[in-house]
Amino acid sequence: MQYQDFYGKKISTLGFGGLRFPAADGDPNQIDREAAQKVVDAAMGQGINVFDTAWSYQDGDSERFLGEDLAKYPRESFLQGLSGV
Repeated sequence: MQYQDFYGKKISTLGFGGLRFPAADGDPNQIDREAAQKVVDAAMGQGINVFDTAWSYQDGDSERFLGEDLAKYPRESFLQGLSGV
């Protein structure tokens, strides 16, 4: 993974967008949490440390899911969007 310095923080040049996580039961607004956790874990494992989502993604579930899933990682190991820098 390549990184850039951004105000003293090392951020991955590739970020993870939470617009569309895997859907559950054919409903695009319901996240298949088990499958989505694998995607987030793979991103973290590859060194991605910038995650972005919005309240409107997947009917608000994207923000909830990403917050819940990233909680298992140390807070200093990732950034949520750049507003949290």
